[in-house]
Amino acid sequence: MSQSDRLSLYEIFIKLALNSNKQRRVIDLCSIIATSKQCSISEFLNVTYPELQQKTIDNVPQSVNRLLHDLYKRSHPLSSHVEQQFAEQIKKLHLPQSCSLTHSPAFEQDCVTLGIEFKTVDELTRIWPKIKEHL
Repeated sequence: MSQSDRLSLYEIFIKLALNSNKQRRVIDLCSIIATSKQCSISEFLNVTYPELQQKTIDNVPQSVNRLLHDLYKRSHPLSSHVEQQFAEQIKKLHLPQSCSLTHSPAFEQDCVTLGIEFKTVDELTRIWPKIKEHL
């Protein structure tokens, strides 16, 4: 990694007070993106995130979350697109708040898992025979 890349990353780490895990994620994601764009990490960061060049950053925790989320989307565009499509499909199902639907990690398989939350075990016991009929 070039000196300018190391310096750019160091400045971000200090401004955002990133712990070692988040530092590693930023480095990995930026490396993927810079390699795919055939540019340096510092060039990519300066062009894409000029707000990180400011002296102070408002609401650091939110800024960190937005940055990591955006870096992931940029470094894994296909995965991000599939995740967005999955979220849209779930919305169309109009699941009640007590239900959740999850996919396999990284969409490795087509299977999904439906989670149903019950207030008590008694409620589950009462409803289980109806659910069991449909499995």
